[in-house]
Amino acid sequence: MSDSITDTMAAMVETHENRSAGRRIIIAARRKARITQRELSAKCGVHSATIARIEAGIVASPKLETVLRILAGIGYTLELAETKNGGTEIE
Repeated sequence: MSDSITDTMAAMVETHENRSAGRRIIIAARRKARITQRELSAKCGVHSATIARIEAGIVASPKLETVLRILAGIGYTLELAETKNGGTEIE
């Protein structure tokens, strides 16, 4: 395989993993808070159907504003931190 194809495939996998991680974070946080999608919707102002689609993976790339509102409704924030190699990681 050429380097460009390998790089493209690696980027696709990384993107998929990041999307999946975000979805899992929202699900885990909501379950830890012991609230339903409908209750979370009332707390954060994001429609419960949108929350359900994000959690199901149907919405692959929700807007950052939406994710922040959902997390805030559960009592969480999203922080970015610089890593030792100069990249960023989500905390």
